[in-house]
Amino acid sequence: MWSGIKSIYYSVKSEDVEKITGYDEGFKPNWLEEFSKRGITVYGNIEPGLGKKVLRDYVSGGNIIYKPQR
Repeated sequence: MWSGIKSIYYSVKSEDVEKITGYDEGFKPNWLEEFSKRGITVYGNIEPGLGKKVLRDYVSGGNIIYKPQR
């Protein structure tokens, strides 16, 4: 929100990303509304089948999923 971007594009919903990758992005209360208030347009659900395939291929390839140490 603070970077100055005007648009965000995504393919796969958070809950599907978590199911596929095991990565929980955390609680995002009213995130669409908050972006909208700041003039940022969000375009989502863009070719979700293809996006899920990309994520599954990434995971099955043994690639690193972001998991910060706590």
